[in-house]
Amino acid sequence: MVLRYVYLDESGTHDRSPALAMAGYVFEKEQAQRFSRDWNKDLKRFGLPFAHMTDCATGNGHYEGLSLEDRIKSEKALIAHTRHRSSFGVAVAVDYIRYKELFGRGRYDHDAYTFCLMGCVIAVHYWAQAAGYRGRFAYVFEAGHAAQSEANVVMKGIRGSRFGDSYFSHTFVDKEDAPPLQAADMLAWQYAHHLKRRGEGFEEKRKDFVALMRPGDQLQEVAEGAVDQWRVLMNELDQDILKKLREDNPDISENDIAWAAAQMKQRS
Repeated sequence: MVLRYVYLDESGTHDRSPALAMAGYVFEKEQAQRFSRDWNKDLKRFGLPFAHMTDCATGNGHYEGLSLEDRIKSEKALIAHTRHRSSFGVAVAVDYIRYKELFGRGRYDHDAYTFCLMGCVIAVHYWAQAAGYRGRFAYVFEAGHAAQSEANVVMKGIRGSRFGDSYFSHTFVDKEDAPPLQAADMLAWQYAHHLKRRGEGFEEKRKDFVALMRPGDQLQEVAEGAVDQWRVLMNELDQDILKKLREDNPDISENDIAWAAAQMKQRS
């Protein structure tokens, strides 16, 4: 069986963030091993336990003792390894403020983290079709997000979906234990940061973001208008479910229908 690995991480999950981004890279097994070998050598050279783009950009955390020049050098090395070893990169971002306004209380609502995660899974699926890849994917996520349990349930459900043929497994691990996750962290931070800066009037991408992106990599944005449209579709789904409930239970009372409708406005 042919197997490739997809490493995914998120950025922009704090409450006032204008955009939440999930991003990652597809690796062949051997290339993921070589990436880890080469990047771990660079981490040791810079005295870092692992890469974290937020701290690299600000000089905080493990990067506190590094000069700006060395922080730039460390990021350039990570960009070079990522471009050389990975097969495909994707980032999906959503208007986080609008999403939280419209979602989170309905029975079939998902956290923005899970929403973007599924966007990445779908993008990887269609990339595989276009690339002629007929194997499966093992998904690796950074552990610790508040919506991890919800995302775990969604990923388990992939087997029974139209994307099930390409699914092999999924795990949640620490960034330090899976070096390719550090590449995913970099892409997620770059995209979320770019969207934040764009909202402040800075349209041009950072030079390091431009250097990271390859022609075949994908950036997908679900802006405010698209979030509104998704809410309409989910409301229609609620109505379809209520209609089916009436059809399957012709003797159901209006009180029971009202109760079912109320439940759709609350998270299970």
